[in-house]
Amino acid sequence: MGVIQRQGIKQTAAFLLGAIIGGINNLLVFPAALAPNQIGLIRLFQDLAILVAPFLLFGTSGLTLRFFPKFRNKENGHNGFMRLLLSVISIGILLFSIGMLAFKEQIIELYQERSPLFGLYYYFLLPIAIAYGLTAFFNQYSSNFLRLTVPAIISQSTKPIMTIIALAYMWHWASFTQVVSVFSGWYVVSLVLLIFYISHLGQLHWTKNKDFLTKPLVKEMGSYALFGIMASAGSNFIYKMDTFMLSSMTDLAQTGIYTISAYIASIVMIPTNSLISISSPIISTAWHDNNLEEINTIYKKASLNLSIIGLLYILLVFASIHDLFDFMPNGEIYQVGVPVIFILLASHFFNMITSVNTEVIGYSTYYRINFYALMLTGLLNIGLNYILIPRYQLLGPAVATTISLFFFNAFKLGFIYKKYGMHPFGKGTLKILVIALITYCFTLLPVQTGMPLINIIIKSTIIILIFVLLTLRWKVSPGLNQISENLIKKFSRK
Repeated sequence: MGVIQRQGIKQTAAFLLGAIIGGINNLLVFPAALAPNQIGLIRLFQDLAILVAPFLLFGTSGLTLRFFPKFRNKENGHNGFMRLLLSVISIGILLFSIGMLAFKEQIIELYQERSPLFGLYYYFLLPIAIAYGLTAFFNQYSSNFLRLTVPAIISQSTKPIMTIIALAYMWHWASFTQVVSVFSGWYVVSLVLLIFYISHLGQLHWTKNKDFLTKPLVKEMGSYALFGIMASAGSNFIYKMDTFMLSSMTDLAQTGIYTISAYIASIVMIPTNSLISISSPIISTAWHDNNLEEINTIYKKASLNLSIIGLLYILLVFASIHDLFDFMPNGEIYQVGVPVIFILLASHFFNMITSVNTEVIGYSTYYRINFYALMLTGLLNIGLNYILIPRYQLLGPAVATTISLFFFNAFKLGFIYKKYGMHPFGKGTLKILVIALITYCFTLLPVQTGMPLINIIIKSTIIILIFVLLTLRWKVSPGLNQISENLIKKFSRK
């Protein structure tokens, strides 16, 4: 777990820096510079790229981590593993490009009535989707070598670029077409930078080893890739279907408002994504070595540490959300999304507390279970969105997503417990819930200075101090206490 903590902290720091810049963009720059439908278009392109990535990668995203322990051999170029996967990906890119061109009219028709902006910028989706998919592949590949910080920085570099181009648009130095051009172009630049980094590590191997690919191995990889495509697509489908269906059933202005709310809620998932990135290759190797004890340790510690972070963030949002919208440019437009924020936070927290359950199942011999659970969850999500969006507008996709994710994570939680007798909870879970309840009382303090930003700073300082001090005093997480002691020793020497 020491490796996970070190790498996780570095990657989380990079993502937190990106989150700060993203927060400035989403809460200050974009609402001031762009119209809600323009914000909605950018979010739609991002989510569509994520949605199609599994098909574009042709199932290789799962193979990258699951089978690397079998191919690992640096002296032999890892037996042609990268070349094999990129050959498969090239087929996916070709088919995706043909599909986008062949079904252009049908795809645009889905949005034309309510979101005509989508049709005007349709072709920008192609480079965004291809660059995003390949970047996701190379990010996963680099995680096999526990190199996550630089890829994280590269992936976050889009945010400051968007800050610059959005401000240029606001000051009439650029057109919206140029905004979209820079947005899509930087995805390509990020991909190139990531490839150069992997080459710098000495891990960009183009060798091939046909003799290593036995028929049983090819069959196993093919089966896993097939289920990987459907499982990854199903997962992205669940997490991104809210934006997709809201934009097609209402308009891009509603999507823009929903985007701001979803972003505020999604910040809590940054540590989760970092921990999954570093845990995945370790869990894969542990399954390869049949080391259930290591898997159980990661499962429990991840849940506890993510619960601590998740509850603290929820308390901070609860205390200051109205001050935040008072501080935002055009905040009165976006404040209608406050209920959406708390509904989505509930789903994110349940996802965090149930830990790395997708990875535990996904790298085991029962990997197909993820696919079956995802299909059921996806159908539930679609049905709920169709029912709830026309009736409740913004609240509809938030409620649909939350119910679907509760079902999905509860199913995986039960499956892992039944098959392996493992669950992610412990005494620390109960302790942190009690600490959160105590700290909640302090969120009700009437802090009103007349200046929203000062209100946020005062409330946040009080909540963080109480929550962190109680967490350390009750020794909820030994790892957190160890980090605290190390920091105290480091600064005391100075």
